[in-house]
Amino acid sequence: MGFDEKNVMDINGTEKKEEYFPLDSHAVENGPVTVNTTGINAKTKAGVTWNHPAYGFRQKKFQLQLTFSFLLIILLIIVIIVLLGLLSRSQEASPCFTVLTASCPDGWVGYGRICYYFADEEKDWESSKNNCSAFNASLAVVDSQEEMGFLARYKTPADHWIGLQRESEGQPWRWTNGTPFNNWFQVRGGAECAYINQEGFASSSCSRIERWICSRQIGE
Repeated sequence: MGFDEKNVMDINGTEKKEEYFPLDSHAVENGPVTVNTTGINAKTKAGVTWNHPAYGFRQKKFQLQLTFSFLLIILLIIVIIVLLGLLSRSQEASPCFTVLTASCPDGWVGYGRICYYFADEEKDWESSKNNCSAFNASLAVVDSQEEMGFLARYKTPADHWIGLQRESEGQPWRWTNGTPFNNWFQVRGGAECAYINQEGFASSSCSRIERWICSRQIGE
């Protein structure tokens, strides 16, 4: 279909020819032709919204953030479980030291229901016993594994007399408070007076000069 020409007048009154596109007779007879672009616009909008590179980048970024957050939560849970396990094991492996300074005399340390005195001086076993008696106490009596662990950890590396004695080698051990010793721990050596050191319990001559440990019930 070609262009038609028609004569028109410009603003100066000069006549000139102007080309125009002829109308379709069908359009003239039946009115203007309209095109439904709703579907096209919807498809175009959908294509821009869902297939646009910017949307894909944001979607991947969100997925990465979600994955990272999930992994971080899992890691925190694992760390908490491990820490709780270590705490539980440490509590089982070692006794809890309870320092009751308000319930014990100055310079004494409380553990459980017992006050302990760790001497810095050195005396023989009998003199150490008398020193404890002056404080209404006795040389330390050890009744449990927990008490043994407490004494071993709290004392200095030096040897310390405890309240365990016997008349001679082969005779039964007795605590200074009159309680018989039930041999629940080993006392090395063949002497008459017992002491505690870094390796456990041992015996030596009662005239040996050592530090000592006193013990007494809280409130006495």
